[in-house]
Amino acid sequence: MREIPDKNPYPRKETPSRTYDEQLEAIPKRVDLPSLLTGPDGEHATLSIAIDTADGKARRVNFWDLDKTVLWAHDVHLTAVLKMFPEAAAKDPKDLQDTSEAGWRLGNSYREWYRLYKIYTEGRNEYRDVEAFRKEFIENEENRKRIDGTGHEWHDIAAEILARYDIEASSVLSDLHESGKLGEEFLMPAMVHLLDAKTRLGEINTFMTANPPGLAQALVQYSGLWKYGFDIASDHDMVGGGKEIAIEHLIRRIDELGIQLGRVCHIVLGDSKRGDVGSGYKLMKEKGYTVAGVLVRKDLAEADLFKQAASSDPQLREMMTKMDFTLVASDDVPKIKGQYKLGRLGSAAAAKKSEKMKESQEKSSS
Repeated sequence: MREIPDKNPYPRKETPSRTYDEQLEAIPKRVDLPSLLTGPDGEHATLSIAIDTADGKARRVNFWDLDKTVLWAHDVHLTAVLKMFPEAAAKDPKDLQDTSEAGWRLGNSYREWYRLYKIYTEGRNEYRDVEAFRKEFIENEENRKRIDGTGHEWHDIAAEILARYDIEASSVLSDLHESGKLGEEFLMPAMVHLLDAKTRLGEINTFMTANPPGLAQALVQYSGLWKYGFDIASDHDMVGGGKEIAIEHLIRRIDELGIQLGRVCHIVLGDSKRGDVGSGYKLMKEKGYTVAGVLVRKDLAEADLFKQAASSDPQLREMMTKMDFTLVASDDVPKIKGQYKLGRLGSAAAAKKSEKMKESQEKSSS
């Protein structure tokens, strides 16, 4: 596991550093890829994608979570949720907000809203404990399918609430934008710096979020992230599971435009160890993808909490050991001369390491 910032720096061979422009010149071939995302005035970005001259395929695809990874939509969600359960909001708005936030890392919004439905409509207060809900409804495969997939009452209940939430949250976000209250604090600067760098280097950036489609589009539109990405997957694109379905949906969208991916290194970046990075690891184990994971935490204190949790969780330790894994404390990434120092995160060396790890696993399993 790598950490950023690196508490234990190791000696490296001195090599001349190259500017972004010099790195761009070193890439032999580019193709234009029209973005499917729209800006505030309906405009679309044209992305310059780096193609490997050896096989004619794209070099890298990145799958970015949004909230708590590149932006903070905290206030939007906490304001909108008060409109969803007005009786609970009138009684104790802070309790409703805290209870809602506790379930944000359940993997998709259908799970999050079904949990809140059980608590505030059916009075099942035992599910305030997120792990109790996870054990009964997510770790249980049959129950998980009933919530995630279409055709069952549980999914229909969650979907109806989600549709109403899409309207409410999109309205809150639009009002904040119109009033000029979406300031610089809406974005996470170190991670946006990395996103910009990856865009300039010709990597394909996509977004995925456990939010409904209207809100998902509004988040990238009003934040300015539409300039960097090719497409976004919302909850509607991961019905039946989690973000592993969203990732494959986005891969198909790229393929539809004739961009071949081959054995590129897919990088999954997100704040959820199971819902984001864990989804990439699932694809790596079950379908043979080459995947690197970047887990984003707000600061060093949160990063330390994750490491403490991972030390007693065999599944997390396995993921951290078997995949190319980086832990980033976003607020504490060092900044020198206006540039955030993220090391070789997402570099060609990281991709090569991930490929070697996969080859080693294939040999050990044969």
